Amino acid sequence: MAAQKAAQAITVLTKAPSSAVHNTSFTVSAGGGGSGNSVTYSNGGVCTNSGATFTMTSGTGTCTVKYDQAGDSNYDAAPQVTESVTAQKASQTISFGALPDKTFGDPDFTVSATASSGVSVTFAASGQCTVSGSTVHLTAVGSCTITASQGGSDNYGAAADVPQTFQIRSPVASKITDTSATCGQFAGGSASPLASLLYALRNGKISDVQPRSFVYWVKVTASAGSNTFTINQGITSGNFSTVFGAGSAAVYTSACGAGPRDSRSQSVNGSVSLRFNASAAGTYFLAVTYKSTSVKGQRPPNPNTAHYEFSTQGVSSSTSGIDLSPRAAGAYRTKHVSRFFWLLRR
Repeated sequence: MAAQKAAQAITVLTKAPSSAVHNTSFTVSAGGGGSGNSVTYSNGGVCTNSGATFTMTSGTGTCTVKYDQAGDSNYDAAPQVTESVTAQKASQTISFGALPDKTFGDPDFTVSATASSGVSVTFAASGQCTVSGSTVHLTAVGSCTITASQGGSDNYGAAADVPQTFQIRSPVASKITDTSATCGQFAGGSASPLASLLYALRNGKISDVQPRSFVYWVKVTASAGSNTFTINQGITSGNFSTVFGAGSAAVYTSACGAGPRDSRSQSVNGSVSLRFNASAAGTYFLAVTYKSTSVKGQRPPNPNTAHYEFSTQGVSSSTSGIDLSPRAAGAYRTKHVSRFFWLLRR
């Protein structure tokens, strides 16, 4: 009788999962078979393997895990065993940071966000803005919400949308500052406003005011050629009637370069008319310096604080206010005592 090889069978010890997520791995194991030969592993479909460890290469489709065992002189090769693993899409998240508030009229700007999958993110806008690609355009004062989305791919499920809301402020056309502020600071919004002028009394009258001068800044739109802008000055509280006299004035271009030469005049009610010839239509910045010391020698406001408001005719949002208030008595004494000892040291 002729000898025949014996059959052998593979026993799967650690089975493959029924499903697995894209880019994750799992490990299987198998034994059995009388030949004692090692079981080898191979793949088919949407996975790869390194030995008994399999990695899913897609979020859709099927991975086939294959088990094989070779025969020898006594045993036939074992019948191949296969298992199927259904691919599942991986989850993903979006990183999209908070957006700063803006001022209406600010230039268009870009936003950016990233998905943990590395797949590109898209943006949508609602409110007082639009978005084209990643470029945001402001359309009005109010609020704007930019929503970052990633709708998924073959390998990743859709991410949860991430909205970011910011406010669009009304543009401030004017500001009152001390004399150290620059055009660039005013134009960029970083110039610190000056809220109060502080006066001291001697013999019942105003003897000193600090700071001794201040600047009213205003952004205007001029036409090419001759332009006249009138800056009004009014006292809205304090039973006080002395207006501030104007000193120097300056006109700056939209880039804060030196603008055209100006001429100015001031009426008895404090209004200043500023005239200049613009070489081209566009944005200009006007700066008028006022002398705080104009009120020296006057009896103080009653009550003791007067509120002034400055505005430019025909320019919206151009009203800025400042108070003329009493200086704390201690601060006034300290200043003059310090000056006294300084003079002694000299």
